[in-house]
Amino acid sequence: MKKVLTIITSMFLVITAPLSMVSCRVNEIPDSRPLNWYTPYNSKNGGPNVFANDACSILWDEEKELFYSWMLFRDNKSSTSGWIEMTSPDLNVWTQGDYRIKPGKHFDRKSIFGNTAAFGGSVWVDNEGKFFDPGDVVFVITMKNGMVIPLDKESKEKDMTLNKSGIAYFVSHGLGNEIYTSGVLSKDNMNKDGSGNWRDTAVFQTDDGVYFAISANNRLEFWRINNFGNKPEDIGKEKITKVNEIFVRNLGVEVPNVVRIEKNLWYVSASVQDNPFKGPYQSAWWTLCEWDKEKGFIPVKKNDAGNFEEIENIRTVAAALEIEKEQPQNKVIDWNLSEKYKNMIDIWTPNEYGTEGYAQRVVDPYQTQHNANGKYAHFLIARSMSHNWAYNTNILPWKGGLFGSEKIEFTNGNLTKFTPYDKFGAYSNNGTAVYSLKGSDFIKPYDMYFNDELFSFYSKDGIIKWNNQVSTKLKKWTTEGGNVDNEDDIKIVWNRTTLTFWNETKGWNAHFMLPQGTTHKVKSGAMSII
Repeated sequence: MKKVLTIITSMFLVITAPLSMVSCRVNEIPDSRPLNWYTPYNSKNGGPNVFANDACSILWDEEKELFYSWMLFRDNKSSTSGWIEMTSPDLNVWTQGDYRIKPGKHFDRKSIFGNTAAFGGSVWVDNEGKFFDPGDVVFVITMKNGMVIPLDKESKEKDMTLNKSGIAYFVSHGLGNEIYTSGVLSKDNMNKDGSGNWRDTAVFQTDDGVYFAISANNRLEFWRINNFGNKPEDIGKEKITKVNEIFVRNLGVEVPNVVRIEKNLWYVSASVQDNPFKGPYQSAWWTLCEWDKEKGFIPVKKNDAGNFEEIENIRTVAAALEIEKEQPQNKVIDWNLSEKYKNMIDIWTPNEYGTEGYAQRVVDPYQTQHNANGKYAHFLIARSMSHNWAYNTNILPWKGGLFGSEKIEFTNGNLTKFTPYDKFGAYSNNGTAVYSLKGSDFIKPYDMYFNDELFSFYSKDGIIKWNNQVSTKLKKWTTEGGNVDNEDDIKIVWNRTTLTFWNETKGWNAHFMLPQGTTHKVKSGAMSII
């Protein structure tokens, strides 16, 4: 039987989400999980003590009429991470499925270097059978330590060990099926700058081959996949070859994304850890590039004639290293303080501000079909890890899950919209509230109340700022987002334990986490997620 608390005041309707739910274990308040969005369940007992992080690719299965996606996943503090699978019929409602890449089944749990773990990666379909059987699904995953477990005769004859970090691959005959073969794409960490950071592969296909982007401390690197070492003719040949790199920031670069949006125009982005603030907070930055087989990705911008041209004098790793020597006190270097390098061009634009979210993935959910037909994305889907959908469990305090799917649209190479992909309808008492607003609504503070505590958004000097007085266990290390004009379309979405602000016109958002069992004084004009 549902129990609903309703209190009428002169200005607001106060609601809590219905308390009915399938039984859960250990300290989980029913209906605290965001509606529709993916939050993890323990694969052994269905309880909330579980960790999921860093969503990766979305792939559409035409026959099953399902979208498939995956996240890093583990069932408890002491276990190592594998990959969980999830499916959706509509990119809105996600259901947890099989533990697709599992410690002890697909790779050893321990090695001489310590615990083995899967890191970030991506999934690509070999439509043409270039490397495997036509239609095979190829998981390309950065790994920490250990050995990939041989699954077939061919694998048993190969060197399946990884050093302290490298890249493994796992292959299935189609989406949703068991892994039948696996191997090592790169035995070693190929980043030689001393940081040890080389992770989170993002596979992409051009007209001339298959490549991956990978984060490398302060930059994104782009590598060609020559072969997977799974055929006799591959013996003795280099599996991967570096093409080029693009500087991002002097530390904390993670989770690259590469999506083709026109014939030779590519959306390239990265998540940036805000390490100096001692917490799992990330921003997401993007740029546009053209692809050249020999030179790799070339950052571009539109000129006065409306054509794309190469951006000259962009920031580089070499320049950043010199500035670090000039500014030993700054974890994040300030380019404006460097007389020699202050005029170098920053090619990156933020589209997610590192409030209480984590790594953002941006994908073409129809990449398989587009690759097969020589087409490209008409819209992109972005998803970010929610830092902490519920607090009172005994695993890591930032146990994860996903903010909802977000739609990014480009028109003639211009970002024209960044909006939630959820379906909205009339307001209903389901623990969600959605507000469609204009930038002018924030000339005066737009006050909202959660657990009777103020959360206010307002504009000042053309920037959206916020005053977050809601009591949480999280650090509130930043108080401002991106630009705003009076005519901008704004959406604010409350989804139980989450709050998100979208400037749909300017193309950015900011995510916030709320405690379990949050109540909200619903304002006039509210809609709901359906």
